[in-house]
Amino acid sequence: MKRNVMEYAKFLPSYVQATKAKDSDALTRLFSSWVKCDTCGELVHSAKAIRPGGSLVCPSCGSYWVKWGKG
Repeated sequence: MKRNVMEYAKFLPSYVQATKAKDSDALTRLFSSWVKCDTCGELVHSAKAIRPGGSLVCPSCGSYWVKWGKG
């Protein structure tokens, strides 16, 4: 199975921009990708990182990628 892998350094600003622009197409593309956590190095499916309120947390190590509100 081929995974759509996106660099952590590109994923985060793309996510913030798409969220602020309320660009659902861009968000759908982003959340179909895999991202290597910059903290633990684990390759995770980005959709598993989303939390209520829009924060992103690595499902493997619990490191915040993006923290908004109460997370």
